[in-house]
Amino acid sequence: MSKQAKFTNLESFQRLVERRKACGLEELPIERPNNEDSYSNSPFDEEKENVGQQQQQQHNSVNKETIPQNELVDVYVANNANNNSKDDFSPHHHDALVLDDNSPTSALEYPEIGDRSLPVFRDFDPTRGAQPTKKKKMTVKRPFRKVELPSQKNGSSFGWKYPTTAIHDQLPSVEEVKTIIYNDSNGRGEGVFRCQFPRKGPWSREMWMTVVSIFFLVFLLTILIWTTHSTGTATQSSERGGFLHDHYDPVRLKRVTDYLSDFDATEKLSLLISGKPQRKAAIFLATSDTYSEEWLDQPRMEQRYLERFTLITMYYGMNGPRWEQSLSFLNSTMDHCDWNANVSTKSGDNIRMGVECDPHGLVSKIDLGYNNLTEFGTETLPFELKNFKELESLKLHNNGISGIFPSSVTHLTNLKSLHLQFCNLEGSIPKEIGRMVSLTSLGLGSNKLTGEIPSNLSNLLNLRLLGLDNNGNLMGDVKQLFGNLKGLQFLYVENNLIGGALDDDLVSNWKRMIEMDLSHNLIIGESISSGVLDMPNLQVLDLSYNMIDGSLPHDVFENLILEYFDVSNNLIHGQLPFKVALIWNLAHFDVSGNALTGTIPDTIGNMSNLRYLSTEGNNFEEHHMVDLRRLVDLEVLSMNGNNLNGSLPMWLSKFEHLKVLDLTDNHFSGSLPPTLGAMVDLSVLILSGNELSGSIPNTMSLMTNLDVVLLDGNHLEGDADAICNSANVQPSTFATNCHAESRFTCSCCTQCCEDDGVSCTDFTWSNTYDPSWQYGFVQPTYNGGADREPSLGDLIADPIP
Repeated sequence: MSKQAKFTNLESFQRLVERRKACGLEELPIERPNNEDSYSNSPFDEEKENVGQQQQQQHNSVNKETIPQNELVDVYVANNANNNSKDDFSPHHHDALVLDDNSPTSALEYPEIGDRSLPVFRDFDPTRGAQPTKKKKMTVKRPFRKVELPSQKNGSSFGWKYPTTAIHDQLPSVEEVKTIIYNDSNGRGEGVFRCQFPRKGPWSREMWMTVVSIFFLVFLLTILIWTTHSTGTATQSSERGGFLHDHYDPVRLKRVTDYLSDFDATEKLSLLISGKPQRKAAIFLATSDTYSEEWLDQPRMEQRYLERFTLITMYYGMNGPRWEQSLSFLNSTMDHCDWNANVSTKSGDNIRMGVECDPHGLVSKIDLGYNNLTEFGTETLPFELKNFKELESLKLHNNGISGIFPSSVTHLTNLKSLHLQFCNLEGSIPKEIGRMVSLTSLGLGSNKLTGEIPSNLSNLLNLRLLGLDNNGNLMGDVKQLFGNLKGLQFLYVENNLIGGALDDDLVSNWKRMIEMDLSHNLIIGESISSGVLDMPNLQVLDLSYNMIDGSLPHDVFENLILEYFDVSNNLIHGQLPFKVALIWNLAHFDVSGNALTGTIPDTIGNMSNLRYLSTEGNNFEEHHMVDLRRLVDLEVLSMNGNNLNGSLPMWLSKFEHLKVLDLTDNHFSGSLPPTLGAMVDLSVLILSGNELSGSIPNTMSLMTNLDVVLLDGNHLEGDADAICNSANVQPSTFATNCHAESRFTCSCCTQCCEDDGVSCTDFTWSNTYDPSWQYGFVQPTYNGGADREPSLGDLIADPIP
């Protein structure tokens, strides 16, 4: 509504103009008066204020438009220009005087108002009819401004002037409202104007509901626009580095999604939900993939198109943009059969990673091991793997896939090699594994699988390699699970809860066995079957950390195949057979931690290929150390606690490649031989708990690789200057009997022990060579997954009937 004010004289108009300028307000269209009327100076009586309120209520019943709540206005009221009689004043001719919080509260303070009966209101609230409100109002404080006052006529003092006006349609707009307070206490007509603008009152419930509704509508509109952007209304899409940009052609995209749905390549809903890997793959095919854009119109390209879609889906859903090797994935100008690269592995081998196809262009191998893959959303692997009808090898080992065993792989009935070791898989192995009868290589080691191994695993008669190691809680009987797998060549099930015994009937089925690791399980037996050593192809046998309570077979025949033999930490008793030397090619021989008796046979000195020899922790009789000088390739020699006596042999200097020498807790006497200095590769020397005497030979200053030296529990004299003063020998651990009262001083020892006959270093020392065979003899394919795999020709050979 347009609001204007009519003035009864030019002076009133000029005053308002000046005050508007002082307050910085814009010009208003104001109707100038044609004549000037005088102002009455008759004051109100204070008691008339209540009467004025009642008259205002009557006026409100006639004038339906009210003043909005909390609007502060300048209102000028004077005698009617056509009737100057005081007795003729009526609410029908004049309006009420509306005041703000800063206005005087009594009509007596308006000496120039012409009628005592004029109603006075403090604040008009339309929600309560014409009732006045005493609600305190906050005002916006503005800085005071000095203004020049308009000229006064007839010497009258400038006060509050109210021209005649109709309030309901003549008021200024809310944005232009102001209140001007004048202080004329000095009587000189000078004062300070304060420009006060209206403060908005509290919002009503209806206003709050309106704001909330508007916000909700804006939110829905934003969602609608975002969804429209995702489902496609524009023209084009592009993909760079695995991320989609811009928009796409909805017609082309619909054709692609319909094509994929018709061939049941994926769930249709996945093609419609924005952000899903399947939808991203469909968008890529529809907008960016120039290589396959004609395949939709070409016959017999359906299978290749579905496989390309599945590979793209894997890329988007399994952390593709952050893979260690991009392998040319999502190259839109290249056949997906060429999405691969030659990669050097940690073991130094060169392998081809990525995708390989058969002569018909269908995917046959996928190798993405060690490539920083992650799980496929809430699944471990994508359901779309079923699209690879001719896939024979799937290697995703050493990635962060996690989750339960992927049921999607059990649909790959042509799969021959499945490697998922080091993937943090959890739960149990599903019984559906038994229908993957084409499998020749199954690697599920170093995960968190638990529970009973399904008995139908024995259906996989084509298995050549089975790895279930290092899961910790897989259970089952060795004979029931693996007894029928006559074609097994590599069996790795260490660090589980596998029980049962290795009897002759069982091992007779494993004629092709090459490597067998059953360590850290619950294998029992009264003896180790002689048939184990008769396996014609067996190279590695690890039965350590089991519960075998028996003896070693004495009927050992010449064996040129076996390289690794470890039966440590069982309950084996009896004597160590002297025919053990007939295993000519043996490189690792460990019988430690048992209850063997008798003496160590001299024939061990003929096993010239040995690199690791450990007989420690048995119950041998006291005897001299066996002559081992022919074992020139030894790297680890441990005869701790073997009840050996005599002096340290001089031929120890023959072991130029020896890295660990542990002869702790024996009865060696005499001095340290100076020939020790020739063992330049030695890094661990442990001679604690013997009866050695004399001084440290100066030749030990030549042993530059020494890191651990334990000589406590002996009777050494002199000092350790040969080591402490050497710039080349700086062991990190050096212990001797060098206490204050001893006859031996050591300025660089890290530990000084007492002469109480008790070794102060009597605790388990882990040497730098883990006795576990994987570190000395690399498991083909298994320790590195992608590093190496047994000969494919061996793996796919027909099993022995």
